[in-house]
Amino acid sequence: MKKLITLVMAAAVIGLATSVGNAAVLLQDNFDDGNYNGWTVLGSSVVTATNGYLEGTRDAANTNDIVEQALSSSTAKFYCEFSMRCGVDSQGNDEFNSGMIWLRNSTTNVGYSVKLDGAANEIYLGTCATADSFDTITYTLNANTWYNFTWVYDPNDTSSGSNGSMYLYAGHGTGGTLLSDGFDPGAAVTSAFNECVFFDKGTGVTGPPPQNQHYALDNLYIGDVVPEPATMALLMLGLPLALRRRRK
Repeated sequence: MKKLITLVMAAAVIGLATSVGNAAVLLQDNFDDGNYNGWTVLGSSVVTATNGYLEGTRDAANTNDIVEQALSSSTAKFYCEFSMRCGVDSQGNDEFNSGMIWLRNSTTNVGYSVKLDGAANEIYLGTCATADSFDTITYTLNANTWYNFTWVYDPNDTSSGSNGSMYLYAGHGTGGTLLSDGFDPGAAVTSAFNECVFFDKGTGVTGPPPQNQHYALDNLYIGDVVPEPATMALLMLGLPLALRRRRK
């Protein structure tokens, strides 16, 4: 009987793993190769990835460093993990002391965004559109410090509203602290996105680090499937059984 249960559990886990494995990876980059191949630098932005993460480097007041990468999504649904380092507040202006990820549609120029504002100790979760809509999250953000987040949007989850639900978790994976219990992005954003944009709204001070520390991006993953907690729990529970069965 125990052998039968083990076999059933192993088969279920292998089936679930196959299902998760079929998820499309829209974009994945940890910049460990020291470059930002595939990313397009916009305007007069100056960026580097030589330290193993993507960051702006331009030392000029009230300037932005912006990069983008094209990707293909057939749906508005996404699951995103990322790490972001906060810059140093040298301007006294929170608008120019922030970092943002923006998943946008290049035709309509609207999309979904997460913005870290180190000067105000706030995170803005929502949309970039003709009229921005966002949820303000109070969160301590220290200069020159890395933070991990998981950002999820499911248009079919109507628990927050008719336009779907957006969530933000501290840490990598949906098992971390839930920072936003569901945000309806509104009707302004309805189409699939085809670009990932990173804004470093810089610190604009000249001098050696950390005085000129900019916002930085690392460990970026964007997929088109939102993992179900129950599925992930079953995978974690049953994977050792499947592996042990294979070794025998």
